[in-house]
Amino acid sequence: MPRFAAPGRGTLWALLGCSVALLVAWVAAVALMLLRADHRLNAGISAAGRARAGLSLTDLTDGGAERTLHAAAADFAAAHRAVASPWVAPMRVLPYLGTQVRSVDALSQAAATVAGAGESTLATVRLLVAEPHHTPAERADLLGRMAGVLGRLRNEVSDVGLGPAHGLLGKLAHERAVFDHDLAKVRGVLDRVAGATGALHAMFSGKQTYLLLVANNAEMRAGSGMALEAGTIRLDRGAISLTHLQDTGNLVGQFPGVEPTGDLAARWGFVYPQVDLRELLMSPQFPANAALAARMWQAHTGQPVDGVLLVDVQALDDLLPVIGPVSADGVTLSAGNAVHYLLEGQYAGVADAQVEAARHERLGAIADAVFGRLEAPGIPLTALARALGRAVDGRHVLAWASDPRVEADWVAAGAGGQVEGNELLLALINQAADKLDPYQRVTAVASTHPSGTRTRVSIRVTIDNTTPETLTGYAAGGAPGTPPAREYAGYASLDFPLDATDATVTGAGPIVAAGPDGTAQVLAVEIAVPDGQSRSVTFAFSLPGRNGSLTVEPSARIPPTSWVAGDATTVRFEDSVAHSFSW
Repeated sequence: MPRFAAPGRGTLWALLGCSVALLVAWVAAVALMLLRADHRLNAGISAAGRARAGLSLTDLTDGGAERTLHAAAADFAAAHRAVASPWVAPMRVLPYLGTQVRSVDALSQAAATVAGAGESTLATVRLLVAEPHHTPAERADLLGRMAGVLGRLRNEVSDVGLGPAHGLLGKLAHERAVFDHDLAKVRGVLDRVAGATGALHAMFSGKQTYLLLVANNAEMRAGSGMALEAGTIRLDRGAISLTHLQDTGNLVGQFPGVEPTGDLAARWGFVYPQVDLRELLMSPQFPANAALAARMWQAHTGQPVDGVLLVDVQALDDLLPVIGPVSADGVTLSAGNAVHYLLEGQYAGVADAQVEAARHERLGAIADAVFGRLEAPGIPLTALARALGRAVDGRHVLAWASDPRVEADWVAAGAGGQVEGNELLLALINQAADKLDPYQRVTAVASTHPSGTRTRVSIRVTIDNTTPETLTGYAAGGAPGTPPAREYAGYASLDFPLDATDATVTGAGPIVAAGPDGTAQVLAVEIAVPDGQSRSVTFAFSLPGRNGSLTVEPSARIPPTSWVAGDATTVRFEDSVAHSFSW
């Protein structure tokens, strides 16, 4: 029987050496592939971050975000090919290294999907915007097609997963966190854009009637100006017709069954908002105010409405660069002079309320002229979207619909006017029948003090009354039965999170409203600021946890409130748009 000699010790060492060499070569090759994959993944994440701002209706025509997403998609695809290689497959079963491989694989695949879908969607939308859309029907059809394209992208982005979140190397964990943050931002932008196009398509594709409230920021409510003009916008397959706007002072009256309900009644029923449209909006929760306004309008006119749209002085000014100057009642307004004229200039020399009524008519005539120009041929849609986006971001346009599906789109678009979650809205509410709000300089200093398992949040608000002595007559106030001329009198109010406890307010007059306010809670106190003086009030409440964040929602004030927030890292901003601070 043949016999085979056992391999000698030298042969075993040679085989072992070859195996080790092959293993080292394999590990080196895989390590190089993973390094390249990580490099391409990091490059793609950076490019996607740069492109994120382009996923809006404001920059669709220049192709910049589209090109950046194309580059990002190429990087992500290359990273995915690297980790999907058969050479890398054996590492997936290893306890620790396998987690890294599976993470890079999932991240690169998700990122490639998002970037590719975003690139394709931007290209499609850019082509849609470039098509002729001169007639109202063509614009309505365009909105419908865009709503469909953006809705599909939103659904596709919402379904992607990012793979393992734990047990990652520090650099990979950082890359995952960055992409997760950017993806959340993209999802938020897509929610807003898809919501806006969906809501606008619902308005323009059929027959709808909206109550239009025109607010003046010279006399503030909570999160908006006072509604001084009212009328209806009728939309018929994209065509817009605006009824004659009328002074809300002519629409005062109480009707059986028209009453505020819920928190609006409990907190602000004492001002009888159901009697006078000017007494609405004491709460910044727009849906409750809008629903009551719709019922009030129907009671006054017999006309039901499908929704309520509020625009203010700043919103009209934002539209002027797009639609061009407008003339109404002997006044021509263009970008740059509208805000000053409507808040201050038009009141020069106005001595009494009778003359003031004529100013209300002028505000209505200007709003009528602006809306009349919106359906004119040649208005660039991307520029219009940019202007409306700015107005929505500052709470200068608010919208509500009685149809829950359309209302959900308005909320997603950011125009719903709700305060919820970890949001704050600070307001100074005028109660003196004057036009002093443009002369009040409001500053807020927020500080946080963790203690145990909770954090005490304190917000010190200072109001400086800088009303000039040259302001006289109706705008300065001082009519019989009201505070002295140029003295600001009203309420300081703060809406803050529902899960806050131990809320207090110090430094001002009696509390006028306290408790739940829809998806938030509110504290409001009386405050009076004499001419040339300052007053301060401090709100405080406790939140769960030693770490957290709050988002300051825009107040719609002109000028905006100046904020200083944070302890370890100080953040300074104005509440012309939403800002967040953390601790």
